[in-house]
Amino acid sequence: MILNGTGRTDIPSGKTEDRFAEDNNGSPAFSGRIAAQRRGYGEVGVSWYGGIYNTFRIEGEPVDEKRRLSIVAVDFNTEVQTVSLRAEAAWASVDVPADLAELLGDRQWGVHLDAVMPVWRPGIQGLQNPVVSLGLRLERVDFNRGSFGSTGLSIHDEIDALTASVSFRPAAGTVFRANYRRESFRDPAGNPPSKTGGFQVGFATYF
Repeated sequence: MILNGTGRTDIPSGKTEDRFAEDNNGSPAFSGRIAAQRRGYGEVGVSWYGGIYNTFRIEGEPVDEKRRLSIVAVDFNTEVQTVSLRAEAAWASVDVPADLAELLGDRQWGVHLDAVMPVWRPGIQGLQNPVVSLGLRLERVDFNRGSFGSTGLSIHDEIDALTASVSFRPAAGTVFRANYRRESFRDPAGNPPSKTGGFQVGFATYF
């Protein structure tokens, strides 16, 4: 529901197709970003997103309180010689029922750092500036900040991940990419982490 890009996407209804359905409550959400850029140093930006996320009325009858979501993020990008660096950190505050805060997580945060370096520019007839690049991505997401009220111990529910990639861009708006992702997940109780890994292959283009 809040933070993604780490292999986990939480959607309240559990149905991905709901993202393309009509708005669930008719209340607008607001977002904005301001940024400062300096040549040779890069760009830093601050963004905010906020609004009511739950269905609080059905057929005109109230069924729940209006519950708000607020996300603040800071992003940065720069280049160090031939290496492009991008980073972002985000903090989310979610209004959930008080008795479910420890289960659902009313405070969340995440951070990632991407490094991409071109390693080969093949001369291919008919293509302008094709490039093969290597990438590395570090991620950490905490889906539930805070501690258990009964024990005082920290709530975990965390993911740490490392992704290595190779990509080929035949043109500026098109990319073929292969990733290997290794992640470590700790459940809310803080049991020893489960570790998984896997390959991903993808293609994207912009018209």
